Amino acid sequence: MDLKNQWDLLLKYEDKSLQHCIKAIADEVGKSRSVHLMKFSAINLRLSKPTNVICNKSKTTQINKMTKILQIFLISIFLSSCAQKTEQYCDDAFVRANNYTLNSDFVNAKKEFEKSIMENPKNANSYYGLGFMYTNEGKYEKAIEYLTQSININKNFTLAYLGRANNYYILGNLKQAESDLLKVVELKPELSSTYVMLANIESQNSNYGRAIEYINKAITLEPNNSGSYFSKGVWLGYNNEFEKGIQNLSKSIEMNPKNGLAYIYRGTFKLQFGNRDGACSDFNKAKNIGFKAETYIQTNCK
Repeated sequence: MDLKNQWDLLLKYEDKSLQHCIKAIADEVGKSRSVHLMKFSAINLRLSKPTNVICNKSKTTQINKMTKILQIFLISIFLSSCAQKTEQYCDDAFVRANNYTLNSDFVNAKKEFEKSIMENPKNANSYYGLGFMYTNEGKYEKAIEYLTQSININKNFTLAYLGRANNYYILGNLKQAESDLLKVVELKPELSSTYVMLANIESQNSNYGRAIEYINKAITLEPNNSGSYFSKGVWLGYNNEFEKGIQNLSKSIEMNPKNGLAYIYRGTFKLQFGNRDGACSDFNKAKNIGFKAETYIQTNCK
């Protein structure tokens, strides 16, 4: 999900009760560096259905040299922890775990998440944090275990369902991944990335019509995502709807002219209509931007 979509969701769901917790994070990490991240981190806070926000600013420490992805992760799980309706306080171990995460010290982050769970075995967010750690390590089965424990504590923890679905998908367990994603749709039907994942699952099962239905929902929610138009174009072609496939691939290329594979697919579909010149033009465009298109050119354009 890109920044614009995150921002739009924030404007729709921002809750004034979150402001003091958001401000506490801003004061600690520096407003000039984190304000754009906080604008959409509050979305993840909303995903865990927060009420009765509890946040101890004094326990948070200044963090330097933060990467954008890890900033998002910290703020997301920190804020959601501060917002648990079961009064899950921002304990020292949990905050230290987040800080270690920001410094890419995942070994110590795991230790602190484990300490946090020992202090409060009902802290769903610490189990979620450990799930994130194990996903990062490529230990997907272990990640699923901790994300499942997080869900067992908080049945409405949307991020945990989404994370577990991702791990199931990586392991090839598409049925379980789909089940979790449908739960995410139930909880937060406006998340476009969920429909993208569901579409990918359908395409893996060669259900291209159903994949197109899901990707259409993603496009409705996030109309400026070139990847969604690319996927839709490819699946339309696989579904023998070549003209529509070309239209969507053209839309994708318009948004992202550096996608060499989009030119290859569009050229291939043009061949279905006997448009050899158009196809060869696309194959050469792919080659010119660094895509290995020589085989397509030699086969069709000599």
